Amino acid sequence: MIDIDQGNILLKYWKSSSNQHIFNYSIRSGKLTPLSESGNATKAFFAAGKAFVIAEDSPECGGSRCLISIDPRTNKKESIGLQNVRGYLGDIKPSPDGKSLLVQEAINGIDSLWIGKIKDRKIVPTASNFLGGSYVVWNTRWLSETEVVFTIENISQPALIQSFDLRSKKTTIWTNSHLPEILTDTVKPPETIRWRSFDSKEISGYIVKPTKIEKKSPVLVFIHGGPQVLDRPTFSSVDVRFATFLGLSIIHTNIRGSRGFGNEFMDADNGAKREDAVRDISSLLDWIEKQPDLDADNVIIRGESYGGLVALATGLRESSRIRAVIAEYPLVSIRNYLQQSWIDEFAKNEYGDPKDEILMKKLDELSPLNNVSKWKGTPLFLTRGKLDSRVPEGDVLGLKSQLREAGANVWFIYANEAGHGVGGRFVTAAMYEFIKTHLRRK
Repeated sequence: MIDIDQGNILLKYWKSSSNQHIFNYSIRSGKLTPLSESGNATKAFFAAGKAFVIAEDSPECGGSRCLISIDPRTNKKESIGLQNVRGYLGDIKPSPDGKSLLVQEAINGIDSLWIGKIKDRKIVPTASNFLGGSYVVWNTRWLSETEVVFTIENISQPALIQSFDLRSKKTTIWTNSHLPEILTDTVKPPETIRWRSFDSKEISGYIVKPTKIEKKSPVLVFIHGGPQVLDRPTFSSVDVRFATFLGLSIIHTNIRGSRGFGNEFMDADNGAKREDAVRDISSLLDWIEKQPDLDADNVIIRGESYGGLVALATGLRESSRIRAVIAEYPLVSIRNYLQQSWIDEFAKNEYGDPKDEILMKKLDELSPLNNVSKWKGTPLFLTRGKLDSRVPEGDVLGLKSQLREAGANVWFIYANEAGHGVGGRFVTAAMYEFIKTHLRRK
């Protein structure tokens, strides 16, 4: 359920990240009416007696993105242009009286918040961005027709809650947070980076550098899970500590398959194109080699979940160019993952039909569990949660055992009380020691 208003409920049917549809359910009649039947409808809300749907690639939007207003009584639709939204549209929240809209958009992962109203079938700004700095924003809400509240954070600022009064233009801080003095001002603001992959597709991410760099900085490349996730510069005590005490520059990647860059980009790693995401990381290594302040001989690859699969596959592909691999609760066999009983259409749309043997054989060539003999001795840090129901336990334990039998240096953490996500101080401390051990000191 997304929203409810006067006996109507907005529901979302999520088939895949690029194929979502919105329905209106009438409590009185029991009728379920589709509000978006084609394209990709990401969000919806009620305001002023109408339903509004944020859509992409729908007929009403002319193949681009727009806001669609629908009258629940007549199902009459009208498109509202989003020409004034320049970046990734994170959210739109209507004011309590339905007359104003709080718009959240991100450019290069950095959010802005502004107020607009619908006029001449487009959203016209009435108050420009009121965030005082570069932040990622969460949990936007209207407190009244004239005041909004939200949570902000960035790479070196833990989350805090603020409100903004539209009449007085004043910001009020509700909570406060700070870093220990030893970690204050030890990292630079994140920088957006871009590089061209093997097929000339532009890939992007951001880099966090320590304030002080002696000659060249070693590099930790991080690959998010999902894969339909957008990695943004949120606060990370791990990043700050690793940059401060190990001198690491940390690159967060948004390789193909990430959201926030359009449906074509998000689907660019589906099925047989899975290895293309790994090649994005290979192209990043080429980019690192050209940077005067980064040490291309001192690169460690880290990934979580699906990102762990890409990290391991990079270890197989680029063993001569990386120092070590960190794979946290990783997917290690796509075939075995898809053969689990709970797998739904969402996973099949992303990775492929497990009944397609030709595709499965191609994906076997990428899956780490099927390629242990090709591992060239790259040190590996591996984690697994006992309660992880997403990735078959036998796959991860099998990979660990086979690599060790082949003589590989594998650090392994098995967390009895963790599921699909293994973290905490012990894991961070162990990872710190692993990185410190395998960096080449000059």
